[in-house]
Amino acid sequence: MNRIDLNGTWTLSSKDKTFHFSEATVPGSFFYELEKSGYWGEHDVFYRENNRKCVELAARDFVYEKDFQCTADMVGEGRRIFLEADGLDTVASLSLNGRCIGEVENMHRRWSFPITEVIKDGLNQLKIDFRNTIQLINERQDKRPLWQVGTPVRGAMHLRKNYCSFGWDWGPQIPDVGIYRDIRIQSYLGAKIDDVRIRQTHEPDKVALSVQVDLEAWADLEQEICCELIHPDGAVDRAFLVDGKEFVFDIRDPKLWWPNGYGEQPLYRLEISLGVDGEEVDKRSLQVGLRTLRLQREPDQWGESFQFQVNGVSIFARGANYIPEDVYLTRPTKESTRALLTSAVDANFNCLRVWGGGIYPSNDFFALADELGLIVWQDMMFACAIYDVHNPYFYDNIAAEIRDNLRRIRHHASLGLLCGNNEMEWAFEDWGFPHTKEHRVEYIKQYEVLIPGIVNELCPEIDYWPASPSSGGHFEQPNHPDRGDVHYWDVWHGRKSYSEFRRHKFRFLSEFGFQSFPSIKTINSFTEPQDRNIFSPVMEDHQRNESENGNAKIMHFIADYYRYPKDLESLVYISQCSQAEALRYAVEHMRRNRGQCMGSTYWQLNDIWPVTSWSSIDYFGRWKAMQYCAKRVYAQLLLSIREEGEGAEIHLSNEMLSGVAGTLKWHLKTLEGESLRSGELVAEVGGLHSICCAELDFAEELAGDLKRQRYLTATFAGDIGGESVQCFATACFVPYKYLQLSNPKLSWDLETQQDHYCIRIRASSFAKFVMLDCRQSDVVFSDNYFDLDAGQQRNIYVKKALIDEQQLRTELFVRSVFDTYETGDSHE
Repeated sequence: MNRIDLNGTWTLSSKDKTFHFSEATVPGSFFYELEKSGYWGEHDVFYRENNRKCVELAARDFVYEKDFQCTADMVGEGRRIFLEADGLDTVASLSLNGRCIGEVENMHRRWSFPITEVIKDGLNQLKIDFRNTIQLINERQDKRPLWQVGTPVRGAMHLRKNYCSFGWDWGPQIPDVGIYRDIRIQSYLGAKIDDVRIRQTHEPDKVALSVQVDLEAWADLEQEICCELIHPDGAVDRAFLVDGKEFVFDIRDPKLWWPNGYGEQPLYRLEISLGVDGEEVDKRSLQVGLRTLRLQREPDQWGESFQFQVNGVSIFARGANYIPEDVYLTRPTKESTRALLTSAVDANFNCLRVWGGGIYPSNDFFALADELGLIVWQDMMFACAIYDVHNPYFYDNIAAEIRDNLRRIRHHASLGLLCGNNEMEWAFEDWGFPHTKEHRVEYIKQYEVLIPGIVNELCPEIDYWPASPSSGGHFEQPNHPDRGDVHYWDVWHGRKSYSEFRRHKFRFLSEFGFQSFPSIKTINSFTEPQDRNIFSPVMEDHQRNESENGNAKIMHFIADYYRYPKDLESLVYISQCSQAEALRYAVEHMRRNRGQCMGSTYWQLNDIWPVTSWSSIDYFGRWKAMQYCAKRVYAQLLLSIREEGEGAEIHLSNEMLSGVAGTLKWHLKTLEGESLRSGELVAEVGGLHSICCAELDFAEELAGDLKRQRYLTATFAGDIGGESVQCFATACFVPYKYLQLSNPKLSWDLETQQDHYCIRIRASSFAKFVMLDCRQSDVVFSDNYFDLDAGQQRNIYVKKALIDEQQLRTELFVRSVFDTYETGDSHE
């Protein structure tokens, strides 16, 4: 094939001559180039309040320019030449050799411009003029005012651009501009592949895989399409077509794809090539997993089910909401995305919801989700705003956007659900924002006519959901607990207690969350010592839940449950414990009610910059307490305790396909380790079930202030396929601030094993939320922020590849809640 790769070095300038970069990188962007140039000195845009300058910096026109050579073999009879751009951000005019070849106004689309009559043999000049988006959105908002959520720059929803780049309640206003995905010149002889569509038909012990190839042809030349199906074991099936465009492969004894935790993720690969007159002129490579995956909605005793069914098995979705990984869209790499998604899988996720206010993820993201077994709930990129679908150009633009992205991602095994928007149906009904009847009609036109029509045309095998949350559309009780999905924010935004989650049995909780501060190391990266007070201007700048004074809200919950922390480091730690507890209360409750509730995707997995937010992994990839908590509460087998008053229930929730039996032991103990009452029983839970194993009453043992001196601990030990499994759970009967904790005198030693270090930790009395960390290095521990019984030893593992042994010995420290309000013995 004849191709000129245009990635690499370009010239980037602002038209007002303020900025000029003679060696700008593509894929790239203005703000990323600005940072690499040293504009922010020794720091970056995240340092202190630098980000506050970015809207003003962006409010200008920019131009990218590149000269390139075209050789004679690119042109000739029967050939057509195209400029192909996979991501232009956002409003631009393109010219080649002084002639306009196209205009764009949607960063979510891939573009192809015919340039056969414009390109020339030899030197060519390509120029892309990007318009001032700040000026444009203000002009359009003045012309047709539309409602939007209050955080982004005014009028941002008038552009098909990464919405959150204009700001959100967890992200800065850095509306970037540039060429953020690949760009190239492509010459085709006689024809090119226009589209590839794959369908699966499942029968017992057989899958028929249909591959339809659509061509765009313009010359009377001999064409041949070759399609290779490469099996997971390396076997190859090959077929050729001279006439016709559809292949059908009959796959006997197919290896089925399963979400993480339910089976393996075998993948088949399709290699499709188009030959014209003996020359390979185009090709596609697609990764396919064989499975059935539908959204199951059926009437039941609680209302209507809402659950993913994979290969006939109804699963409990366990995951979080995913947002763009960086304010600079070109900084994340396949390796960094792999690290993030691997962290999700390591925490027992099987699902991610791609939130609708960012971008459609890259091909790498979906390929990794396929490989790792993560079901993707894909929002279309519409969130918290009314869009200008009354405008025919805008309407056609978003229709092309949906078509383009569905054709790009629809073949992925991981793609489980397509969703029209984030929170707009709910907003129309409950938020009280100004809107008209015409706006409601336009909403229906956009999300219940246009988009589902395109889905039905291009990929009817993938279910469509009109909004999140929704009960099915038509403004019929969105966010209803008994059908559809729910966004529940009464605990954080409403300042209700953790236990409020237990009052609700949602069918699928697709958004809920709780804030914490990021790692102290992350805070240190953007602050100076004088900034390290949570109510300083810099710390409040890195807290974008400004309208609700988010840092004060964190302190509100700390006051409810914990003693006042003695310093910033203790405050950061306690805030993360508080965040993790909110998640634990919610997910344990939902899993105890498996069947009625079948999904949990908390807000949010990751951060777009260093910030105080709802994330469980901070911007630098550091696991917060909530990520470790997610690993425990999302485990295939979960032991949980529901305490209330002077009583408790002990539950087992099993998300494995097979049942498990074992021994359940429980002890009511003093904080110093004395067992006051205990019990032991055989417990058995079937596959994909949850049961209550024991109901306990401790009215006598917990009378009066004795609650402050007692806690309940439980263990379950069983055998699964010859491998032992063990679960732990604890419960306290008063807020942790009232516990009469004594110094647990945490101690540890380190043993080197084959691929891991084993850290053995012990406590002399009950230790709450035992945390391990390294002063400088970043590692992920096998467990963290856990409770430790008096006299108990817990073995924690660290991969050798993450840190040198001497570094680990030197930097490791441990703490518990006791250390945050009273100076105890050093554990370092």
